[in-house]
Amino acid sequence: MLLDAEKSAPDDINLLTEIGLAHARLDDMDAAITALKRAVEKAESFGDPHIELGMIYESLNRVDDLAALIDQIDRETAPPEFSYLLAWRARRDGAFDEAAEYAAAIPETIHPMRRFHLIGGIADRRGDADTAFRAFERMNQEALATAGPIEGLTYRETVERDLALWTEAWAAEWEAVQVEDGCRDPIFLVGFPRSGTTLLDTMLMGLPSLSVLEERPMMAKTGKLLADDEDIRKLDADRVAELRTAYFNFARESGWDDGRWLVDKHPLNMERVPMIHRLFPNAKIILAERHPYDVVLSCFMANFQVNLAMRSFTSLDEAARTYDAVFKAWHRGIGLLPAANHSVRYERLVADSRSELEPLIKWLGLEWHDDLHDHRKAASSRGRVRTASYSQIGEKLYTRATDRWRRYAPYLEAVLPILRPWAERMGYEAV
Repeated sequence: MLLDAEKSAPDDINLLTEIGLAHARLDDMDAAITALKRAVEKAESFGDPHIELGMIYESLNRVDDLAALIDQIDRETAPPEFSYLLAWRARRDGAFDEAAEYAAAIPETIHPMRRFHLIGGIADRRGDADTAFRAFERMNQEALATAGPIEGLTYRETVERDLALWTEAWAAEWEAVQVEDGCRDPIFLVGFPRSGTTLLDTMLMGLPSLSVLEERPMMAKTGKLLADDEDIRKLDADRVAELRTAYFNFARESGWDDGRWLVDKHPLNMERVPMIHRLFPNAKIILAERHPYDVVLSCFMANFQVNLAMRSFTSLDEAARTYDAVFKAWHRGIGLLPAANHSVRYERLVADSRSELEPLIKWLGLEWHDDLHDHRKAASSRGRVRTASYSQIGEKLYTRATDRWRRYAPYLEAVLPILRPWAERMGYEAV
């Protein structure tokens, strides 16, 4: 409909901007950039198309293009909204004090979720935990206000509902089936959001034998094919074969090179162990681990698109309770079913990547490849990163995010009773 409208009004700047945003929502970033560049060319002054084009460049880590766009603008005549792009550029350049000055000048006409996310991120890098936390609180309040109320169960409540069913008696009725369809069972890369799964999947892209798909909902879509009265424990071989076929077709639609071993990276698949094991009994599941305090804090600080699961992170309390539920589901799943799994620790990965990766590569039965070390090479060629880690993935490995929770300890106090048992179980320092 928008494309038809463009033909009748090819010079309409607002229409071109909407077309660009529509293409971006469909993940066609080249078409989005083309439409927004046309809108910028036709605009007589700085406005929405400049902001939207700048944010697409930023999200794609095309910081040189962002800088070139900014340099086209006459700073003397630009409106206050221009401060938003200037703040982003300064942040990307590592000039955090300058970025903070620009961010303070951003007017309320910039959406508050965007504004407070940027202000919080800059304050965090400057070591100003109080300003950062207040900004992230405002960001999350605005996210909830924009998303509106939900009907039915929260994401955590759906996990807890499923978890209540997974008992030893439930698992005892599991009926084994064998399916020979010529497709190798995938590798599943899971972990609570903000645990380092994006860094790890980028490193695994350095292995030529793997085809890595990032956060595509193949398992969720496959699960929706089950009727309400179907019991996964009792699916026969024909039904399992149908569901496997559907899953692999979804993967191909999402870009899987089916001549290579599929890596399905989707963090919250960690609460789908029974479904994974039913369809793919020979799957290998990699769990990315990170200090629970840092994980929950980082989720609270991330500007996620608010869907059912991600709205769990708009408060520290709900984020911590969701962490607790998801990890209970993970441990219950691997405790009841013989799902092959291997853990990778984020803190060790960034400190000494080879030492952490070598046991994983051996466990997968693969040969070491030196491109595993060069995650920046993979990041530069992988296209759009669909996670909150997009801006970090092209950087050199850093440890600044390790133990960040210490600076925010007073704000985490109320959720520590929920998270402390998990920190202790994983061998992390727990206060």
